[in-house]
Amino acid sequence: LYLPPAAAAAPAPWVPPRAVPTQERVSLSSLAPWPVGRGRPADTPPPIAGLRDRTVLLVGDEAMIRTIGRTVLERSGFRVLTAEDGAEAVEVFGREREAVDLVIMDVTMPRMSGRDAYRELVRLDPAARVLFSTGYSAEELAELEGAVGLLNKPYRPDELLAAVRGALATAGPAA
Repeated sequence: LYLPPAAAAAPAPWVPPRAVPTQERVSLSSLAPWPVGRGRPADTPPPIAGLRDRTVLLVGDEAMIRTIGRTVLERSGFRVLTAEDGAEAVEVFGREREAVDLVIMDVTMPRMSGRDAYRELVRLDPAARVLFSTGYSAEELAELEGAVGLLNKPYRPDELLAAVRGALATAGPAA
């Protein structure tokens, strides 16, 4: 390809960056808090009507997933408690069970698995609502009957919010 000297020296035209498709996973940096007083970013979902100020206990051993999940939920109007494993989840739930409307819990965690923690939570409060977050299939989790749902990993923020909305719309554990 030959370009005359004048054309070769001309700056390239500006091309706007491509829009990020909604199917792409969310990075932690895109969820950084927005400055106070500047309003909500255009791509942040509004608080979920009728569910504002509900409390969610988010349990998982991956710090980045807890942080992103917490940010998405808080921006949607939820109060969020976190625990990094099943044993801590049982401890937090024991203290806060009157306030906790939903527990979102990973199945595989160190110290105490989600399966064992689920059994303890239901022992503490038979009406506990637990939404499992996992890569396992529903068939592999059949012994966890009574959970209000299954959120397959990996998931997008809109999938998390839809699962939370669905879990909170149920009357309680499916037992």
